[in-house]
Amino acid sequence: MNYIYLHGFASGANSFKGTFFKKKFAQKKLILHTPDLNNGDFEHMTISRELNTLDRIAKVVEWDITLIGSSLGGYLGALYAQDNERVKKLIILAPAFQFVTQYKERMGKELLNEWKTNGKIKIFHHGFKSERELNYQIVEDSEQHDSRELKRCLPTLIIHGLNDDSVPYQYSIDYLRSNPKSQLLLLNSDHTLTNDVDVIWYYMEKFLRI
Repeated sequence: MNYIYLHGFASGANSFKGTFFKKKFAQKKLILHTPDLNNGDFEHMTISRELNTLDRIAKVVEWDITLIGSSLGGYLGALYAQDNERVKKLIILAPAFQFVTQYKERMGKELLNEWKTNGKIKIFHHGFKSERELNYQIVEDSEQHDSRELKRCLPTLIIHGLNDDSVPYQYSIDYLRSNPKSQLLLLNSDHTLTNDVDVIWYYMEKFLRI
């Protein structure tokens, strides 16, 4: 089994949770791959580009795959698993289902129109710890993915924070209803879930049987 961690939006290979889980896997003499899904080009990132990056990685590694994703990475994992039978298990943390739909609602029409007109907007990037420009193409590209139905049923562990003000946990409940092989753990946490990484690791161990 190969294990691949998918970081969230405006993040990177050295994210806090990715680094934490990578060390935990190493203690069990297992490798957790933590790729940069932006390929060093955050400005032109789209969901389609990140899915293509994941596909290239998946084709290099052997055997079956478990995807572990945080926020947008969780959504990417669920999307990728739909058409790739090698993905046998999913662990998705505060998955950003309906990514662009939610993002547009939080942003508001005025700022969204400004982004569309200018073609770019500045977003705080947690990996660089500074603002980076992001192309409007991500909005146009994401709409095709948000319209997809996630129909494939596979063993999935979903962990979401009750106090998540970025991605409401109701989206995870909706996914749970459509995937009877999934299970949902709700924690008294926010979107980052960083205060609960030890708890999350405990349940990951049980779910993966490692």
